[in-house]
Order: sequence, then structure tokens, then C-alpha cells
Amino acid sequence: MEIKTEINRFDELENMCWSGACDTLVDIVNANKEDEFMDFLSDVFCGDIPTDTQVNDFIWFERDYIYESMGLNENGEIPQERIDESEINWDEFETFDDFCNEMDCDTCPFGDLVNACEDLFDDYKAEVE
Repeated sequence: MEIKTEINRFDELENMCWSGACDTLVDIVNANKEDEFMDFLSDVFCGDIPTDTQVNDFIWFERDYIYESMGLNENGEIPQERIDESEINWDEFETFDDFCNEMDCDTCPFGDLVNACEDLFDDYKAEVE
């Protein structure tokens, strides 16, 4: 027997998914991208009538592709913009620890430069003094 179900709303999709797909959907909700995700799924399965297992498995096992397509980072979050070095008031930080304790690594201008933060801070601090 074959049963076809039309899914029009995100909550209907949530109710039919299981296991790891549910984790992906939680991230989609947290990013407030439910409508965009429904459009994305329509494009992915355009012309096909997938089974609920195919949809669930796509959402579960293609998480990286989904996040990339939805503009999310590898944790399923909307990436934060990095602070430009020119926007930082360097005078308010006497030491690197002062600077680092005030910055979020996701937005820090040196965040991608593991183990180089302190050297870069010292260089910038020297330039502005």
C-alpha cells in the first residue's frame, strides 16, 4: 500500500521526523528559518515524491549541506559578524587578558587565528600608542 501525504507547514514536518533529523530541525527553529527551510526542501525534492524516510534521512544525514545552504555555521547557528579592528577602542584595554575577557571569540577580529591572538593584540596596541 502506498500513502502520500502533503506537508505544507513546518510543524507537520517536525511531527513526521525522528532521531537526528529532529536535532537539525531544532537548529532550523532556533535560527528562525522554518519557512526558508520548507522552500529549500521543496527545491531539493522538486519533481520527486519522497518517502518520509527519505525526507528524514536527508534532514539527518545531510545536515552540513543543509546548514551551508541555509547560511548557518557548522553548529546550525547564524554566523556572527567579526568586529573590525578599527572599531575597537584600544585605550580601554591595558593587557591582553583585559581584551580577551571582553571579547567573544566568535566576533573577535583575531578569533580565527588560534594561538596568535596575544601577539596580534600586542601589535595593534603598539600601533595605537
